[in-house]
Amino acid sequence: MTAGAGATRGGDAGGHEGRRGGRARLERDIAGIRVTLRRWALLTVAAAAGCATAGQFRTHMDAFLGRPIGTAQDTFGYNYVLRELEGGERAYTWSRVVTGVIPGYETPTTVETLRSRDDGVRTQTTTIYPGTYYPPQTFRNTCEFTFIADGSGTIVRWHAQGDACRGAPGGRVLRSH
Repeated sequence: MTAGAGATRGGDAGGHEGRRGGRARLERDIAGIRVTLRRWALLTVAAAAGCATAGQFRTHMDAFLGRPIGTAQDTFGYNYVLRELEGGERAYTWSRVVTGVIPGYETPTTVETLRSRDDGVRTQTTTIYPGTYYPPQTFRNTCEFTFIADGSGTIVRWHAQGDACRGAPGGRVLRSH
């Protein structure tokens, strides 16, 4: 690249910036991109799960309490596992898997130009910091949830477990109140 022909990045009004300042800005930019991608991934998982918080998840699940099991079947489909429990109760279990890919990205290339004047001699140094490539990342999250219906087919309680069940990190079990 010829002197003055390339893109330059901020600095003071005279276009002077130390080598460390450009590198620090690049590292801040990279950190910002990483945070943005993490937020995007979390939003994707939340959208796929249909609920953004544990409270919203519980409210959604609690809405089925006291309703016929057919309401849950109509909502979640008929691909459930049915188990007979003691006392005539039945457990209806659904499993959801959320998979996806966080796209790969490359941080921008930074071009840094330093100009100095020592003893009347003008010097210009251009340094190019190539971008860093981060490959795509795949993810797989699951949520297994069960509605318990009494002998008449009315939903009396529920529980859910898995990292795609909002608010249940690490497989913590959520239950009806």
